[in-house]
Amino acid sequence: MNLLAFGWQWAGLQDYATNPAASAHPYLYIHHGNLGLYFSYVLAQLGIVSIEAQNAVSWVASLVGLMLAYLFVKETTKRRLPALLVLTFLALDFRYIDDWALNVHRAFTYMSVFGTALPFQRMLNDKITPGRFTAFGVASALLLGADYIFFFFMFLLLSLMAALTNWRRLLPNIAILAATFGALFALRQVQVFLGAGWNVWSHDFLYQILNRLHLERLFPGDWQQVTSDFYETNHILNPGFAPAVSWSERISAFASDTGGVFLTHVLNIGHHSTAALMCGIVLVGGVFVVAFRRDELSRLALALLLACLAMYALFPRYFLQWYPEFLLGVICVSVWLASLLEVLPTAAVAAAVALKVIVVAYGTASAQTDVNTQADILRRMAGQPIASNWTPSSVSSYTDAFAGWLKADAVDKLITTGRVEPSDYFMLFEADRDSNPLYKSPRYFVFFKAYGTEAQLAAIRAKSQPSHETAVLAVFDVLPR
Repeated sequence: MNLLAFGWQWAGLQDYATNPAASAHPYLYIHHGNLGLYFSYVLAQLGIVSIEAQNAVSWVASLVGLMLAYLFVKETTKRRLPALLVLTFLALDFRYIDDWALNVHRAFTYMSVFGTALPFQRMLNDKITPGRFTAFGVASALLLGADYIFFFFMFLLLSLMAALTNWRRLLPNIAILAATFGALFALRQVQVFLGAGWNVWSHDFLYQILNRLHLERLFPGDWQQVTSDFYETNHILNPGFAPAVSWSERISAFASDTGGVFLTHVLNIGHHSTAALMCGIVLVGGVFVVAFRRDELSRLALALLLACLAMYALFPRYFLQWYPEFLLGVICVSVWLASLLEVLPTAAVAAAVALKVIVVAYGTASAQTDVNTQADILRRMAGQPIASNWTPSSVSSYTDAFAGWLKADAVDKLITTGRVEPSDYFMLFEADRDSNPLYKSPRYFVFFKAYGTEAQLAAIRAKSQPSHETAVLAVFDVLPR
């Protein structure tokens, strides 16, 4: 971990460089904070160093998050059944269990989201107390460390809940929200300023306003090239400007992504575009129908729906990209399903719960069981430069050495010649990328099967046979030519 090796010299900003050499550092990420990074640092200081042990401890945060989800829905609706239904959909989500619940960098998602929502809802329902306000402030800080998308979404959602719950106290409630979220956002900007400097902070702040709100069209220039050059020169992780999104694309994506979340997280089956679009239309349409029943659950469902639409209006490409990938879609779909089940017979509710139990049992029974084997394989390559077809940290976390994400069309070049160029990497987060020859001659190539195709793997096998292989990855020795 770079925070352990180099300390807080960049004000605790996340350093993505994987090469242990000082010349490769820093390569900074300067947008939202990374709560998991700081939690991992604290655990390491306490002697809990291994990834497996840290992930096991993070399960506690996942359980707390699920408990807070139940308490929030119960506080909002004043009933146990909707809270139990939402808890069922969240807790028995096999994709969440497999990918998020035991991930030290993602396990705090539900804890931060519902930890923010619960005390604020209690202030809406009753009164503001020092304890509730403190809990709200602390959880909001955790929210900022989860991801900006959660931070901005929750500001919109809680603003809508304030308006729908008690409009007579709307102004003081919005003032609390704005002051808390504004102060936390300002503190994060101060951290970026201290860690990256005025030049990086000021340019990035301007670029992101233009990019996220798609205002770049008001100012002529090749913003994609300008921003890409700026971030690369200053060793900052940022993909540059995102293309604009039409309203038809936003609406289509919302329906399709909502249906996709239902298929993958509720039913635990693959994402089929036509089925996802149909399920999304039915689900969102059903929410529109039941959202105006004027009960508390319908109010929550409506607030979530309006918050999604507001995010598509304000941050279209950003929300379109991450709504289905992160757990926002799962939260929304869980509440919307609970609101729809409210109007159905009790037998339908029981059937839905039984289906979730069956789905998660099947997913657990068919899950991969050779995770430790994969970790052992990667640890045997410790200290060696490695290229892969996935994020550098997925390898370097085990090897404590350089790792880079190679472009798909450069893999054949690496296998046949034993060399690549820095431009052949999709992700190469090293400050000395242009001068260090290490990155041109990785010793191994790791193919993660979930992020490549059978055809790609077969093409590599035609040139070289894997030295190690599991159901999840294949490792190829790269011999210098």
